[in-house]
Amino acid sequence: MAVRRRLQGEDHPDTLETKQHLAADYIWEGKYVQAEPMQRDLVDAMVRVHGEEYFETLASMGNLAMIYGYEDKFAESAALYGKVVDGLRRVKGGEHLLTLKFMEGLAWDYDQMGKYAEADALYSKVLEAQSRVLGKEHPDTLITVTDMAASCRRRGMYPQAETLLVAELKGRRHTLGDGHPETLASIGDLGWLYVTEGRYAEADPLLREAADRFAKASSDDSTSVFQSDSLKGLASSCIQIGWDWLSYG
Repeated sequence: MAVRRRLQGEDHPDTLETKQHLAADYIWEGKYVQAEPMQRDLVDAMVRVHGEEYFETLASMGNLAMIYGYEDKFAESAALYGKVVDGLRRVKGGEHLLTLKFMEGLAWDYDQMGKYAEADALYSKVLEAQSRVLGKEHPDTLITVTDMAASCRRRGMYPQAETLLVAELKGRRHTLGDGHPETLASIGDLGWLYVTEGRYAEADPLLREAADRFAKASSDDSTSVFQSDSLKGLASSCIQIGWDWLSYG
């Protein structure tokens, strides 16, 4: 990238595209410390070249807000998401896919900061719009359902969390199939909730299904896609109800 920057300049489209790809790679690898300054530079360049009320600029700003969230900088993330959402509403409308996606990110920030009233209101608004515009089983809609369920579970709102997780799992099974990593994570989430509530008889078939599919994935050398927080919790849940997790490895 240094050569391209020297030959073409900081604000050349090819330079900006390269920065975006590099930042995306860092995000994918979980290297947020490296991703943040590169994404900030990209945003600054996009603002210089196109201004703030430009779709790609707003998308880059939203990605920076996402990085802040991954780094637990929730106040900074929420402030930037708010600005981005306002801009996208003017440029693309309130129900554009990216507007809704970044609204969901803002709701997640509110939730992490303990601003539950704001989070719940925004989550509900996003979910209603996504369900209507994208469909109840669209990946973005299901992500919102997942985050809402996680918020309810953390607050001890188990009936609400169960309703959301059951709907999420149904959608994952229907659109992705029983053996997909995201379906397996959903199975683990619901099983984990039942264990938390002491509902071991209901947790048992779910956790066994997830563990069996996890074992199959291990034998297929596909374990990298299954290393999620949900599955770490799944392992803990199995141990809590007296299983030998290692027997599935």
